[in-house]
Amino acid sequence: MTNTQITNGFYIPPSRQRFLNTVQELLSRTGIVAMEGTVGIGKTSMLEELLTSALPNANKCYLTAVSSINDIQVRSRIIEQLFGNVLFDPEKPMLNAFLEFGGNTELMIAIDNGHHLSGQIIGEILQVVAEFKKQSRVISVLFTFDKQITNTIGSITSALISVMPIPKFSEKESYILIKQSFDDVPSPDTAKVKRWIENAQGNPIQLLAFDTQDALKLAKPVTMNIKLWVSNLVVVSLLLALGVYMYRLYFTEEQSLPKTIKEKTIKPTVEPMVSDWSSAKVKEHVVKVKQTQMPEDNAASSSDILEALNNAMKPQKEVEAVTANIEPTKANIEPAAGTLESVPNVNKQSLPVEIAKEAISEPVVNLPESSSSEKEISLAPSEAEFGSELDAELESNLPSSIAPLTVAGYRVNNQQMLSLPSNKFVLQLTAVSQESTLETYLIEKRLDAKLTRIYKISRNNSDWLVVTYGLFDTIASARETAKNIDQNAWAKSTEAIQQQIKSYNESLSQ
Repeated sequence: MTNTQITNGFYIPPSRQRFLNTVQELLSRTGIVAMEGTVGIGKTSMLEELLTSALPNANKCYLTAVSSINDIQVRSRIIEQLFGNVLFDPEKPMLNAFLEFGGNTELMIAIDNGHHLSGQIIGEILQVVAEFKKQSRVISVLFTFDKQITNTIGSITSALISVMPIPKFSEKESYILIKQSFDDVPSPDTAKVKRWIENAQGNPIQLLAFDTQDALKLAKPVTMNIKLWVSNLVVVSLLLALGVYMYRLYFTEEQSLPKTIKEKTIKPTVEPMVSDWSSAKVKEHVVKVKQTQMPEDNAASSSDILEALNNAMKPQKEVEAVTANIEPTKANIEPAAGTLESVPNVNKQSLPVEIAKEAISEPVVNLPESSSSEKEISLAPSEAEFGSELDAELESNLPSSIAPLTVAGYRVNNQQMLSLPSNKFVLQLTAVSQESTLETYLIEKRLDAKLTRIYKISRNNSDWLVVTYGLFDTIASARETAKNIDQNAWAKSTEAIQQQIKSYNESLSQ
């Protein structure tokens, strides 16, 4: 590379040009190069330039590690970007996936902020590179890391990895960077410019952070006005105390006390037996019962309450059972609806008057259990009850492999994914083979249940639970949303998911 600028217009001095050439030579020999530098030194810019210029025909993967990323997400991002939409086990080491899907294609992996990677992932990458070297296959791995945060990569002693510190800008290179970035910059011999370059110590981000309107001094950060915040807090506290005082002042004692409740009793009545089932006798007795059961509105004394409790505890007279097999007296006359004659299989001479009244006016008659020769009088269940019983029966008859599954409050529903349009896209967050792992992930993320969909597929005689998020018209909108949801999420078409589910359903039916 002989250019002094990369595509985004950032200045690359000669020292950085020599550094990039050295890194490319080391990649061809060792396979892994780790570039070390502090914040603002230009690690990401160097990584992006190498990713663009080195191995132009290779399948490439770019990953920005963060402190919250786990090993499963790292494996999923790497395999997905290198080999596309393939099924693999993200809980197992990456070597098997690389050997199965890599073929003879050149591969390149670039990972920014490698200090956030675990030792397990770094060890797996070393294992992959070593195996590819044995088979004479081409693979290159680039790391950037800050040893002030963690020195896991820098402390590894291996012939496969080379650690290279990114060089700082010289004084001449520093002035050229400022000159190209700002207008009306004084000469390098100016005392203020010299002092600024010395304080920056060759760090590009510090060289570009000065304010030209303030004599090349660092722009002062906005500080919080403590006096203003304290005064606001005092005013709010006073207003709150005043509101509580006014509330207690006008909330009088009379309004707060409950009203006294008079003691009332309802005297129990004994249900008499009815020997005559004529309609006149029944109506006459019903009127008397209503009159005797009217509650008195007089205040009761303590002795009346005690007497009422003793009477209520006495057993009432038993009601004679309803007998069946009643011969109709008039075969050609149908009883009118709502009358006592319309109730089938009733012995009129044995029922009390209250049960006769309920048989006429109430839609459902509650009867005690009868012998095998007796029949119960009841109505058909409502449509809502029948529907709920039918749904429960159908759900219980489903096979265990396709029965609805709920994990941490989220439903695993393949049918829901099949009902989506095939020309849409979703964000795939993760894929696990254990329900316990899925439950831990869902509890940690707390995703919106309305936008989260989980489906179940099978590969290599093992079931997989895949978590997706949202529904998007284009892959660009899905990737834009991934920046706010999970930087390690990737877009996936609903058509590919539906094909996987259909294959899974066909395997269950065999």
